Amino acid sequence: KPLPEVTEEPKAVKPLPYSALFKGKLLKRTVVGSLVLIGMNTIQYTLMTWMPSLLKSMGYDTSQSQFMTMFGLFGAPFGIFIASLIMDKVPRRVMGVVLLIGMAVMGVITGQQTTMSALIVSTFLLNTIIYMYVCYASAVYVPEMWPTSAKLSGSGFCNAMGRVSNIFFPFLVTYVASSIGSSAVFILISIVAVIIAVSVAIFGVETRGESVEDIGNIEE
Repeated sequence: KPLPEVTEEPKAVKPLPYSALFKGKLLKRTVVGSLVLIGMNTIQYTLMTWMPSLLKSMGYDTSQSQFMTMFGLFGAPFGIFIASLIMDKVPRRVMGVVLLIGMAVMGVITGQQTTMSALIVSTFLLNTIIYMYVCYASAVYVPEMWPTSAKLSGSGFCNAMGRVSNIFFPFLVTYVASSIGSSAVFILISIVAVIIAVSVAIFGVETRGESVEDIGNIEE
């Protein structure tokens, strides 16, 4: 049976200048979106880049550290698969906070492990949560939080902030690892995750189940 003819005129999309990202309701979204992607980039790439070196500094030889890193990275596809099953069943802000707190807890636990088997399990679980968060941050939450005319500019700016943070964060990781110890790097990851979790909980906008029109309503 054919659908009835559409007679209602589509609503015109209000164009927004780039400067709109830095004032009013969009400013809060810009800050939260940037923090969400700063967390994604710094935590994800710190583990991917530094894990073999961290494990080696903890007394494991090159082959052992590479094996544990490889096994831990199996958490990446597993985490994304789990995220695809549950992402739309949980409010976005709750999901973000839970994943960030999960990363914080697993970061502390991973940094305290001293045996090879325990490190393998903990890094696998940590990577699983991290890549659930990667799916949440880059593919779901940040792209959803913008009005239609600001989707590219808003998401683009937040992604740029995430990449910029990834330029400088390795210097902090190097300092922490050399001055305090390798296990302190996992504590650093946990601190970053907690700060962003608090920001999402307090300032984040809820987008799950909301229409594009409601999300785009930024009138004061």
